[in-house]
Amino acid sequence: MAVLQKIVSLWVILHIASMLQPTTAATLDSEGNADNVADKDFQIEYSRYLKQVSELLDADESFQEAAKSLTHTNEKEFADTLMYASPETRSKLDELKRIEVRRLKDLHKKAMKKATKAHSTYVKSGIKPSKKELPKTGIDHIDSSNPLSFGGPDLHKLITKTLTDMSKIDELRKGDFKNHELRKAYDYKTKFRDLSSAEQQKKLKEHLEKARKHPKINHPGGMEQLKEVWEKTDRMTGMDFNPRIFFMTHDIDGDGLLDPSEVEALFERELDKIYQAVNSTVDGVERNEDMNRMREHVFTEVDTNRDGMVDWEEFRATLGAESQDEGWESVQDKQQFTDEELKEFEEKLQVLPYQ
Repeated sequence: MAVLQKIVSLWVILHIASMLQPTTAATLDSEGNADNVADKDFQIEYSRYLKQVSELLDADESFQEAAKSLTHTNEKEFADTLMYASPETRSKLDELKRIEVRRLKDLHKKAMKKATKAHSTYVKSGIKPSKKELPKTGIDHIDSSNPLSFGGPDLHKLITKTLTDMSKIDELRKGDFKNHELRKAYDYKTKFRDLSSAEQQKKLKEHLEKARKHPKINHPGGMEQLKEVWEKTDRMTGMDFNPRIFFMTHDIDGDGLLDPSEVEALFERELDKIYQAVNSTVDGVERNEDMNRMREHVFTEVDTNRDGMVDWEEFRATLGAESQDEGWESVQDKQQFTDEELKEFEEKLQVLPYQ
């Protein structure tokens, strides 16, 4: 995995995180209160530090030139490359890390104070909480063995931790989306509250079936999908598909890589087939979820080195595996919950005095 790609992938992560805003879908607690997914669950707690480190390294020409020469990396090579950064950049990175360490210490002190207050019995008896009961402050994104300076291990830990956290955020997003779909189905069924339960269910099935009436969706990242973008979006009708020109055309910032926003732009035409085919109000939450799922699918298939980017070699290798287009199933094409889940959701809502 090229170091330069790792650095750029920090920007990828920030881009994705900025799109993962909680929807209005709610879950219900044991008392029947609506409990929206908290903002903090959709954020990277150390995002400011991540962004500042990314900006410094992105602006350092010496570091970028050294990183470009690498074809693969290990931790030592990674650390050695960081040494090519200018003294000014290194000094700023050191200061950023010291500020981050102080922030983490402050968080730990506040957490300890809160834990001590909560364990009043310990305070009265003079017994300190056991280590298992002490709050933990996340420091996996820094090299804690060296709190004063920023080195290669810091950058490696920062990227590894961020990618891990992003996968967790994706899971939260999927759960929040299911709640959105459950609430949407419940609201639709309540329009027919005077009908029997079976008739309500029939109305819901008919409603969902109507949304599925759209043109065939090409497989995201497949040859048919890319050729359609080439002909209709890039306006290359009549010209043979040229993978190299296509890649360069959609590499908007010219860095030799397709980042998530550049890949997502390729799906706009497919999404329009789904969400403009039916003459109804477009559900932006569903469209965004389809976009996210297409992106995840393409990166799973194409991004073989798992750096959060698609380089030319990965793109070309995928084209070599061309096969018959099997299409794509959107979130509207398949019910996102079981009948049992909907029933349970309805029962929870019905215990509330107001809905």
